[in-house]
Amino acid sequence: MIEYDLPAGYTRFRATAGLDAAGAAQNTGGTLQFLVYTKNPFRPMPTDSAKVPVALAQLGLSGAYTVQDLWAGKPLGQVTGEFAPYVRRHGAKLYRLSKAKK
Repeated sequence: MIEYDLPAGYTRFRATAGLDAAGAAQNTGGTLQFLVYTKNPFRPMPTDSAKVPVALAQLGLSGAYTVQDLWAGKPLGQVTGEFAPYVRRHGAKLYRLSKAKK
């Protein structure tokens, strides 16, 4: 039995269900759970990483700064105006910005 609350104004819906090979091979009975999407879930995967620009002015900074990747322990050089690292999907980064020495 599949139970689904339809939005107001609708009397039916149509869905396509699939079962992977591992699930189909288990013919001893069991419970299945299906997801119903209101939008097509089959679209191109997002890119592996995205550029995340941060204007130094948004941080209250001006001038040149040196950037240190704190997790990798590596210096990344100097930036002015904007710092725009690439961050992996579902990832995080941690940086230290220090006023550049003249």
